[in-house]
Amino acid sequence: MQIRPSGNVPNEKSLQRIRNLILRVVEAETDSFSELAQIAGLNPLKDFAGGNLSGVDLSGADLSGAILSGTMLLAANLSCADLSGANLSRANLNNADLSNANLISANLICADTININLSGANLVGASLNTCNLLCATLNDAKLIGVDLRRANLMDAKLCCVNLSDANLSHASLRRANLNNAILIGVNMQGVDLSSADLRGANLSDTDLSSAKVQKARFGENEGLPESIKRDLRRRGAIC
Repeated sequence: MQIRPSGNVPNEKSLQRIRNLILRVVEAETDSFSELAQIAGLNPLKDFAGGNLSGVDLSGADLSGAILSGTMLLAANLSCADLSGANLSRANLNNADLSNANLISANLICADTININLSGANLVGASLNTCNLLCATLNDAKLIGVDLRRANLMDAKLCCVNLSDANLSHASLRRANLNNAILIGVNMQGVDLSSADLRGANLSDTDLSSAKVQKARFGENEGLPESIKRDLRRRGAIC
């Protein structure tokens, strides 16, 4: 395990002690990570920027305000964890489970989140611009006002997600499933919705005039008058 504390470490002996303590927790698969980190003189999960926590079970843990930028969290279990205000920029969260996690105002800019499970997660006010959410599961997630500019949401599952007032400008949602999503007032400038499924989505006050809609499917959409449907069909959408 690579540990790179952000604070000052007195000597190599102390650093090795920290490594050994963290390694014991990971190998034992216990839930006492925070306790042993405190024994080692660390601020729990606030001194591991750039470290490797892949596969660790931190479900339900309080990680609010944690500094985990650049951290490896491959296949980590963070379900129901409190990550509000956490810095996860450039973190690798591929295949991680963050279902029902609290990510209010979290920073995930440039994070790798391929095949991540964010179903039911609260991401209100989070920064996800340029985030790689390829094949991510975000069903029932709260994404009100979220910054998703230039994010990659290709093949993502976004059923029943609340994206009201979110910024999706120039994001890719090719083949994404947005069934029954709430898309009220979303910034769709330059967004790619090619082959996406938006049936049942609420599109009130959402401007699709510059969106790519080739083969995108619409149907039973609130806020989508017939005049806009005609324009969408003209541009290759299925309405």
